[in-house]
Parts: sequence; structure tokens; C-alpha cells
Amino acid sequence: MLTALRKGPLVDVAEVDLESAIAAADPIALRAALWIQTRSPALAAMPSHRPGAMTSHVVPPLELREPSDVERVRAEALVVMRALQAGDLTPRTPTAADVPTIVELLTGDRVAEETHEFWWEELAAVEQSRRPDPIDEAALRRTFPDLHVVIIGSGMGGISAAVMLQAVGIPFTILEKNADVGGTWFSNTYPGVRVDLPSRAYSYTFEPDHLWRHYFAPQDELLEYLQHAVDRRGLREHIEFETEVSALRWDADIQTWHITVRRADGSTTTIDANFVVSAVGLFSRPRQTDIDGLGTFRGTAMHTSEWDHSVDIKGRRVGVVGTGSSGVQVVRELADAASRLTVFQRSANWISQLANYTSPIPDDELWMLANFPYYVNCVRIMQVHSIGDTDARVGFNDVDPDWDDPHSVSKTNAALRESMVRYIEEQLAGRPDLIEKVTPVYPPMARRVPKDNGWYAALREDHVDLETRPIRRVVSDGVELEGGDVVELDVLVLATGFRTTEYLWPMTVTGVDGVDLSEAWSTDGPRAYLGIMVPRFPNLFCLYGPNTNPISGGPCMWGELQARFAAEAIGALARAGRRSIDVRREVFEAYNELLDENLATKVWLDSRQTSYFVNDHGRVVTNAPWQTRQYWRWTRRPELDDYHLSGGADEGQ
Repeated sequence: MLTALRKGPLVDVAEVDLESAIAAADPIALRAALWIQTRSPALAAMPSHRPGAMTSHVVPPLELREPSDVERVRAEALVVMRALQAGDLTPRTPTAADVPTIVELLTGDRVAEETHEFWWEELAAVEQSRRPDPIDEAALRRTFPDLHVVIIGSGMGGISAAVMLQAVGIPFTILEKNADVGGTWFSNTYPGVRVDLPSRAYSYTFEPDHLWRHYFAPQDELLEYLQHAVDRRGLREHIEFETEVSALRWDADIQTWHITVRRADGSTTTIDANFVVSAVGLFSRPRQTDIDGLGTFRGTAMHTSEWDHSVDIKGRRVGVVGTGSSGVQVVRELADAASRLTVFQRSANWISQLANYTSPIPDDELWMLANFPYYVNCVRIMQVHSIGDTDARVGFNDVDPDWDDPHSVSKTNAALRESMVRYIEEQLAGRPDLIEKVTPVYPPMARRVPKDNGWYAALREDHVDLETRPIRRVVSDGVELEGGDVVELDVLVLATGFRTTEYLWPMTVTGVDGVDLSEAWSTDGPRAYLGIMVPRFPNLFCLYGPNTNPISGGPCMWGELQARFAAEAIGALARAGRRSIDVRREVFEAYNELLDENLATKVWLDSRQTSYFVNDHGRVVTNAPWQTRQYWRWTRRPELDDYHLSGGADEGQ
């Protein structure tokens, strides 16, 4: 039996047999990790293929074509691991020059030279591989004698911003309205809540080797991870908890933001900062339902994001309003406890299958992730690629104007729909009534696609009802449907989502010459250059801003790119001896014209559905049509010709 060579930060890895551990490893990831240690041409020459069909919008894994090669990889890995344990071999660290080979071994794709830096960052083989360019401390202090940056929010984006600023010596304070870090993963604690991206693809490049206990982490594990990232870097001392920002006002005379905050005791105060990084997130404010009569309900009603854990669900009659991601996730858990569960569905939603969606990672595999050099980094690249810029995955969202099919928008989209319909029919075999109810009329990907955690299986259970008749109103003892029937309930769960299209709400943000941000966005909703900057609001950077919900790569990755961009902009100002940066109007407008052109080719505006992607003006304001490699290039460093730089010695500042 073997003891782990090192322990993960939060997970104790059990003792395992070395041969069993190697057998549990993914052969593709193991081959790449083994190549890093041996540089063996024979390993690189092993043929691979991708035999799986696209049964969801996650790319199926690559496999070694020959079973004999799988056995050879395992045998050679056993030799290397024993040599490492005996001290006869020193672990070899990959270099940036190795990236093309490593990524090709893991994905089967030959990577373009212009993306090598991106993949080196994602491999996360060195300490903080993704970081801003260094800033000369003297130039920084000369330009900003009393430099102070305020970050709003300590969720995933706020932590990214803090780490990027910390890396180049920029002082900051994080203002957090909650009592602890974590953002959406602090607030959302409803039963069944978990991430719907692979855990390693939903993790930081500066914190890559955390030993996730699940392939798709549940809320408590995600919160644990974020708390660890904060505490490891001493960020907590920079956070003011239970401090909510209510207003921002730009003072052009002194190139400063005045920030009005409200403390937990109800008092208000003003904090000044040279820069503000808004990391308030997309899912930070619940959208309350407008169902008539909700206040008359004598039972317990609660939004999923405001879960009351003192309420005992066991043996009670429970209703769930909504079949989006939170609604789907909570149903499986509630079905196991409630005496009667009614799911109120306004419209059907596509729900995809994902292997290991609720599965824990076995101890053998955890041991490999903790011990075999750079195996964990290789698994990360595979997971990032599975949700990344592959043509097949991105193509699901593209509308083919020549495609003639009322149920789909392209050949790729049709293939996805066919696989998802087949999955529904398999899960609900013998229940044509349910199959009809849950099969959407709109194409896949037009709305966010929840993952099946046992939702279809729950619908089959005798004590679970799927109700598709419209809700007329809530009454004292339950929900009244169109036609007058009343579903009697003890608990009503509102899985009605969030105010995703109202960025920075309810803050009041006032920019140059007193312009109000809500007025600037009044024509057709929130817009920003790169989703980050808005004209006439200098030194304000938005993370997870308008149109930055990515179709590839994931929000953690894009949050890092946006956070680095903010740090790079501050560094550029310091080098130029300027104190403020404001995107030019013509650059902003050209970007948004290109944005609109690309959004027009996506499935998200399909008229047969509504989703949180689209605002009251009928415009997609959450999603980005860009591939990650485009967005990485655009945000790597600010092109200074695109901005007004002002404030400095020659302007009397």
C-alpha cells in the first residue's frame, strides 16, 4: 500500500495500490503526463481517435486507438512512478515549447501558433501562468501616489481580480455584501446545486491542483475551493464583508471614483478609489416571481437562492415553479423527501446527459491527480478543450440560413437535437405522456441547457407530477391552475432565476458630466466594449459584464482574462504617466456593431422560447458570440489607440 506523496489542500487521499491507481487514470491524460517526463517519440506516435458521438454539448473524450497502447502507457507509467518514489528520477517540468505536443496529445488537435501562449496559461504548469505584464513600481507610485482599487464582490471574478492586482503590486480593497466569500456559491445552497462544467475547467489557472472530490463540484465543494484560494493568498485581510455598494460617482477633477457603501448596521459611508472593478456576477440578484396571490400562501414559499434550511421537506407536499437549471437540480433532491412533488412547467427545456455528473472521483484517481507529475494539469487541458473552441461545439449555436428544418437551425444542431430526443425517449420509455410534455418545440442551445441529475427519473415516480397547465394564481393552500383546479401544497419553491439582464443593478453609477449608466443603457440595454468598459465611465472595469457569458471556455477562464485586462490597463496608464482610461466612443460602437452582427447568427433569438439571455428590448445581453481564442487575443493587452488617456503632469493633475 502507498501513502500519497503530497496531500491536496482540502482532501485527504486514501492509501491505494499503485497499479490500481494507474489503471484508474485516463489513458490520454496519462500518456501526455508520461511524455512530459520521458519525451518519448513512441508515446507521441500512438494513434488516437474520438469514437464517441456528440450526445451533449460537451465534446466526447479522445481515446487511444489500440488497446495495446493503453497497456503500454500504464506499464511505462508504473516504471516512472516507482522511480520517482525511489528518488531515482527527478520530476521534469514542462516548458512553453512543449505546449504544441502536449495539447495535441490531449485533444487530437494541432494548435495554431498564435494560441500557444493561451494553452501555456491553461496548462498552469508554473506558478500563476496567466498574469499581467510587470509594472515598474516607481512609475506606478509616480503616476498614482495614493493608488487604490476597489473590487466589488468576492465571488469567482472578484478573487481573479484580486490575484491579478496582487501579482503586480497594485493595492486593492474588496467590498462584499455577503458575510463571506464565494458570490453565487455562497448564496445558492438549495438541495442539488452544483456546477455544470467539469470541475477542473471551472477552476483557476493560479489554483490548478486542488483535489476536487467530484467530477462536477457541488456547492459546498466550490465554496471550499474559493475560500481556500482567498486564504492561501491572504486576500481575506483586504475584504470588507457585509458592505454593499449603492452608488458610484466619477469625479473628473481628481480622477477618482466616490463609492457609497452601506454597512451591516445600516450606516453609510464613502470610499474613494482610482479604479473600480465590478465583479458582481450574473447570478447575484434573484428574480422574484410576479405570480398573483403569492402573499396569501399560508405555507412556506422561498426562492432557490434564498433557501431556508430550517424548513423540513420530508413528508410534505412541495411544488417547484420553473424548469431551468436550478429547478431541474432541486427536483431530484426534493423528490427523495417530499410525500408529493409537483413540478410546474411553463415551457419544456432541453436537458443533457453528462457522464459522471453527480459522481464522486474514486480514491485511486484522486491519488493519481495528487501524485503523478502534471497528470492533473493534463486532465485540466482535456476538460478545458471539452467545453472549448472546437468547431463541433461552437457550431451548435450557429444558424445556417440555408438549413430547412423547423426543429433545428443547422446540421450540427439537428444532430444534437436527435441525440437529446433519443435520450428523453430512453429515460421516459413507456411514458409517452411525459415524453410529449418535456420535449421542447425550439432548437437545442436556444436556452441554457441544464444537466440531468436524475430529473427524468424523478418524473417517473408515482408521487411526482409534471403540471403544464398555466398557473392562474397562488392561493392560501396551494396553487390554482387555469381551469380552477388547486394543487394543495405545504412548500412552494420558486426556481425563477435571476435578474441577469440588469447589470450592476441596483447600484447607481454616474460617469463623466453626470451621465447615469442606466440612462446610457436605456436604448436597448447594457453594452460594453469587450463586455468590460463603457464610454464616459473611465477607470471602471466590468467582469462578467454585458455579453461575456461564453459559449466556450467557461466563466472562470473569461473572468481571469477580464481581470488581467484591468490590471494591464492600470499598468499601461502608469507607463504613460496618465491617470484615467476611457474607451473611445467610435471603438465602442464599432465593437457593438460587430457584436450585433454575430449575435444575429446565433440560435438564442429563436422566437419559440424565452430565456434569461434576452432583455425586454429583445436583444441578447448576456451571451458572447466569440470563441475564446478571439476573446483572449482582444483582452491580452489594451490597444491604447482605442482609448482616451487623460490626467497627468502636463494636464495639471
